[in-house]
Amino acid sequence: MAARSNAHSPTTGASGPSRRSARRSRPRDSGAAPFTGRVRSARPAAATASSGPAIAASRARGGLRTSWPSAERPFNCFESMRVRMVAARPGERVFAHIIRRMVRPTLLASEVTAAHARVAARLSDELEQVERIFDEQLVSDLPEVNELCRHIERYRGKMLRPSLMLLSGMAVRGEGIHDAVTERHRMIGAVVEMIHMATLVHDDVLDEADIRRQGRTVNSLRGNETAVILGDYLISNAFHLCSRAGEPWINLELGEVTNTLCEGELVQLSHRDDLSLDEGRYFEIVRRKTASLVAACCRIGARLAGANEALSREMGDFGQDVGVAFQIQDDLLDLEGRPDVVGKSLGIDLAKGKLTLPVILHLGSANAEPRRREAALSLVRGRDVAGLLAAMRGSGALERARERAMDLVARARARLSLLPPGPAREFLAEAAASVVRRES
Repeated sequence: MAARSNAHSPTTGASGPSRRSARRSRPRDSGAAPFTGRVRSARPAAATASSGPAIAASRARGGLRTSWPSAERPFNCFESMRVRMVAARPGERVFAHIIRRMVRPTLLASEVTAAHARVAARLSDELEQVERIFDEQLVSDLPEVNELCRHIERYRGKMLRPSLMLLSGMAVRGEGIHDAVTERHRMIGAVVEMIHMATLVHDDVLDEADIRRQGRTVNSLRGNETAVILGDYLISNAFHLCSRAGEPWINLELGEVTNTLCEGELVQLSHRDDLSLDEGRYFEIVRRKTASLVAACCRIGARLAGANEALSREMGDFGQDVGVAFQIQDDLLDLEGRPDVVGKSLGIDLAKGKLTLPVILHLGSANAEPRRREAALSLVRGRDVAGLLAAMRGSGALERARERAMDLVARARARLSLLPPGPAREFLAEAAASVVRRES
């Protein structure tokens, strides 16, 4: 592998544009992050000068100009459309639906302000930097390796985990987001995305999945051996990059998290076709294999921004609740989602003998009636997705699973009360709610 530069060192700053991100690079200033829209001030234009460059900056960008008013105020309908444009930018995928919800007409009058747009734009810019670091790390002097790395770019989806890390850092600082995110945040954001993508590549091998992000999986194209080694390569690169962040405690924390991920997967494998699996064991598996990485993102993001131990721990608990809710929604989508929307092979859990929460709840509801219990077990053993789905709709198991996820989201949002008020905290709350509204 070609020797890598110290471009990501927190002390030396970011390097120039990568081979794939040069077209996306944009100048950055020391003030508030830019916004691809026009905010019309109710005051004369001269009044904006008193607010300083962080607010009144005006520059050309993509055919539009940014002109912040001297005082916060709600957007009008024209300006709300510009907020949507922020959500459409390359780095701003996961929060597109959040911003659309926040600028719907019922919220315009009271909730959406220029501060929300600044957080959205700053998040978008930071995610692009995370993508740049990710791309630059996965560069080899071997064309065969580079070809595989280009293929797994399609695995990069919502970037929820780095987004939560960045937002956790911003939320700790309240309104002072301009210095909340550091190069270490960006580097570790790329690290956690590599770890997450490695788990996806390995999951596709275990599940014998053919489709991921509406494209062919690595294992379906190149075989299981290549997919396993590629997943290992991603993890190796993740820890190589992490070691350059200059924070040994992060190395230890993410090392513990990857151990926990593997433990959760091993326990889940040991319970395949175990029709006696109960809710307690299910949640223990999910906390390990899914939620532990989400929790680490929020905890690390907060601590890097200066949060104390108590707040960092609470942010980790927030991430754990969000991660478990995310997995429950995944369970539901695997059963009742649309393949063209979800973008991956469905019905895998039942086909592989994995008991998910809706199935566990359905079996539990039939315990009191031997005939119903036997019918439910027959559907599970027969891998009858359509029949089981109809039965679960009748028993209310799907709705009860959805309620569990919503309860977790409510608990996660309540944990944010320790953070100072501000748009970043509101975005975190909306991010938590979005995991149970998503369709992919």
